[in-house]
Amino acid sequence: MGAEPAQVYYGGQAVIEGVMIRGPEHMAVAVRHPKGHIVTHSERLSGIYTGRSRRIPLVRGVVVLWRRWRWGCGP
Repeated sequence: MGAEPAQVYYGGQAVIEGVMIRGPEHMAVAVRHPKGHIVTHSERLSGIYTGRSRRIPLVRGVVVLWRRWRWGCGP
């Protein structure tokens, strides 16, 4: 048998008229446009979201809370 692949964790949250999902290196948001179609946005995460600082619990918590709030409420 081959070696098992490393576990990858994904998380998500509801946003107004849509959903946001975040993986270890990328995030995506999908929302319903007022005209009825789905609009998506995705981006690669870098820096503080994937670097060494994400291993420090308090720093990670503050950064994740701030960024999820911005992704969920902002442009």
